[in-house]
Amino acid sequence: MKRIFLPLAAVFFCSLPAGPAVPVIRMEETDERPKVAETGKLTEFESSGKSSSPRGSAAGRLAAGKDFRWTPSQIEGRATGGADIREILLSADESLLVMAERIGGENKPNSTRFILVSLRDKKIIRAVTLKERRITAAAFIPGTDTLIAAESAQPEFGRDNALVRIDLKRGKISAPSRSEEAPVTSLCTDGEKVWYTVKDSTMIRELRLDAFSAEPGSVRTRATDPRVSLSPDGSRLVAFGKGMCEIFKTSADNLAALQQSFETAGTFSPAQILVLDDRASSLVLVEPAKQAALYLNGSSKTLTEKCGPVAAFFKEENMLLLGLLKNDAIAKIPLPGAEPEGKPVVPGKLKPASRNGNLKLLALSGTPARAVLVDSRANVMLLEITKRRWKKTPVLTVDKTGFR
Repeated sequence: MKRIFLPLAAVFFCSLPAGPAVPVIRMEETDERPKVAETGKLTEFESSGKSSSPRGSAAGRLAAGKDFRWTPSQIEGRATGGADIREILLSADESLLVMAERIGGENKPNSTRFILVSLRDKKIIRAVTLKERRITAAAFIPGTDTLIAAESAQPEFGRDNALVRIDLKRGKISAPSRSEEAPVTSLCTDGEKVWYTVKDSTMIRELRLDAFSAEPGSVRTRATDPRVSLSPDGSRLVAFGKGMCEIFKTSADNLAALQQSFETAGTFSPAQILVLDDRASSLVLVEPAKQAALYLNGSSKTLTEKCGPVAAFFKEENMLLLGLLKNDAIAKIPLPGAEPEGKPVVPGKLKPASRNGNLKLLALSGTPARAVLVDSRANVMLLEITKRRWKKTPVLTVDKTGFR
């Protein structure tokens, strides 16, 4: 008689009762949704007192009735450290400073946190966190507590390159504009329209805010890697970039129309601009760490060959404050001349002294001349500019590293 031997495993499985098939789990089907690293820290407390900001001011309207303690996210890979701040804005009534903080680090999934600081109360009055949103630029829509902002794509979260509106009171984003093929590099708005540029394009996009999801109009510029800004009254649009600066007249009904253009030095690649008058006949163009130049009706004057990252203009005094690369100093330059008045001032040497660099300078109206200075660690100070001695007053201290 012939004997048949079955392997032990086969006998075991054949003896099991019949049941539903066990699904095969593939590794690619178990991938989890990416997570944004929790960089920085924000803690909320019950308010210790009422806001002293006027009720009708931006700071008065947006005060949340809470107190906050904030430790900013840090920029990775920089030996001297520094807060990871993407944008800094001042409300039209100058009562509120808004800082947009990137959460999660560079080249990683990001969220964005907006820190709202009352300049009168000298404290954080509201914080708005937009989860899984990478905001890179923003501007106040005039007459509102809403921002128009550029959002960069994060495919892992289903986000495209687009414009969004951010309601700071509600802490929410409205529906985005139509998607763009590349990240938005600059934007500006007069409250009716928004003009913006995108990476690797020589077209200026123009979009009505009341038709936000529509196809934008477009105007070509000859500037390389262009950026845009508006004149103080919104009547002129300035496109600037390597080799070229162009001035357009804006219109409520039609696309912006080119009025004037002039060439800049071939190696000059400005990334910042101050439009000093309503006709955009006076401009300051800045390429940080390199040149800053004053353009008057198309003719240029070099202000410095080694410019720092900050600049501010005071209309009443017709005076420019310009950051210098050496020692993070700031020069005071009466216009239309190009020569500094007195010796440059190093804000870090004013009490309380620090070794922190300059990040943003914003001019305030009124007399005496005053400016808001944000340092590289997101500390906020008020500068009073006088002929003899400048005064520095802390508004918000979040990181004392570098103070001495």
